[in-house]
Amino acid sequence: MGQEERKTIDLKDVSSDLHRFPYGAKLTVFLDGVRKFDFYEHVSLLLSKEHIVRFAKGNELHVLNELKNPEFQVWDIFVEGFPSACEAENAGKKLAIALLWSAISKSYPLRIIYHLPLPCTIYNRSYPSTYSGPMASGYSYYPESAESVVKGIEQVYCSSVEYNQKLMFSMDLFASARLEKSENARFIALITAIEALLEPVEYGGQVCELIAHFTEQVDSVENMDDLIKGSIKDRLKYLKQETITKSIRRLIRKTLPGNKRIENFMVEAYEVRSKLVHEGKSDENLGELILKVNEIMAKVYAALLCVCT
Repeated sequence: MGQEERKTIDLKDVSSDLHRFPYGAKLTVFLDGVRKFDFYEHVSLLLSKEHIVRFAKGNELHVLNELKNPEFQVWDIFVEGFPSACEAENAGKKLAIALLWSAISKSYPLRIIYHLPLPCTIYNRSYPSTYSGPMASGYSYYPESAESVVKGIEQVYCSSVEYNQKLMFSMDLFASARLEKSENARFIALITAIEALLEPVEYGGQVCELIAHFTEQVDSVENMDDLIKGSIKDRLKYLKQETITKSIRRLIRKTLPGNKRIENFMVEAYEVRSKLVHEGKSDENLGELILKVNEIMAKVYAALLCVCT
């Protein structure tokens, strides 16, 4: 069913006709309670007059061991009314990125809960056993209104942006980083989210010939432990592609062109993360770095998703 055809179908028909539109997708998200959705237990939200996304309170056992405020929330989020499982899967994957963008753009921490390759599960509404519908079931917090959440979601879900697994993984790491207990863990998660976006350029020609020459020299050395030789040759393989810092610079030039200051800052942030991971040395200004990385990466994701911040 094409997009134009779907626009002509009444949303009431889509939600009620289980035989024509049996398939749906479900995601589950966790908010730690410091920030929460200002919804009732069950709510259906209209996105751009064409799509309905339904929120229902989820199973709190999913986050039994999470660090959380007593006001924490677990939400099951449904998008349904599709004639095929494939269309439902595509909608569910796009909704996952849209939810992450809503969290990133509105600066609230959110974690998608999933243990399978896809961030969503697909179900057939015409079979009750596969349908997961609504079920009865002195801390401060900052509510996120339905209007605010919808605005963030529809920027991506109602756009022409396609699901990208690499981008999804990076945004997942980024949006849930604020849920980490310590600043060190939070910072590592943020920089790892950046690294997950990178696509280092592979060198060829003379570089590969030079590496092959060095590899032969290592093999020709006598009285050297085979484990050491193997380690050196493994390191030589990484020289076939650009460094992480150069790849970070290329990402910033692509998404935020003409800003050398941001480019240098992100490289410095990566170097702080390397010292933290490899030497255990943190930075006294880590809190400020976290705030700045959050601000820059929100702009990077906006550029990659072609949306406005």
